[in-house]
Amino acid sequence: MANDRKANEGFDSILKSTLIFKLMEGYKYTLQVSHLKTTAVNVMRRIDKGNNTNNWLLRFDNPHKGAPFPHINIRHKYTGIQDPHLKLPPGSITVAQGGAYIAKALDWLCYATIIYDGIQLCQAIYRDHQNGNGTMENTAECAADKTGQYVGGFTGALVGQTVGSFLLPGVGPLVGAVGLGYLGVGYGRKVAAFYFQNYWSDQKLKSKL
Repeated sequence: MANDRKANEGFDSILKSTLIFKLMEGYKYTLQVSHLKTTAVNVMRRIDKGNNTNNWLLRFDNPHKGAPFPHINIRHKYTGIQDPHLKLPPGSITVAQGGAYIAKALDWLCYATIIYDGIQLCQAIYRDHQNGNGTMENTAECAADKTGQYVGGFTGALVGQTVGSFLLPGVGPLVGAVGLGYLGVGYGRKVAAFYFQNYWSDQKLKSKL
């Protein structure tokens, strides 16, 4: 039961961090899955929000002349460093293609998390109304949980984006915003739970309907 809850929370964090990234920076990046002999997956970067011209930022490539092993190319134009041709273990390209397809699905599925959060909040309000004990405990717990997740996620994504831009321009903001956004959602959930358990549960702080 606990494992199922952790799995559900983990998946929810993935959806929320994806949503937060899309709201902050998502318009700048697109994913392309290719079945060409060389390139398998492209991470494309738009020049600006109103420009449809794409430029590849990061590429997952199959072995080819000059780099006879699966590898990642990082474009010098955006990072300022020489393309390192990061070597990947066998099978990584297939995994990268599968991951790209999943990411494309999350691209739209992440919006469903907003609807799901709204439904959960409505259910909490309904439970409080049905209980008829004059408290808003379920509503407060649900609202605190959702607020903590989004505040934590946006904070983490912003920090990740800033640090990533400093450490590795081009690729850094993408990795930092998604990675720390995910961690921020989880941490925000824990902070909200701590606040609720230690403050709201005190009878003095319960509000009347």
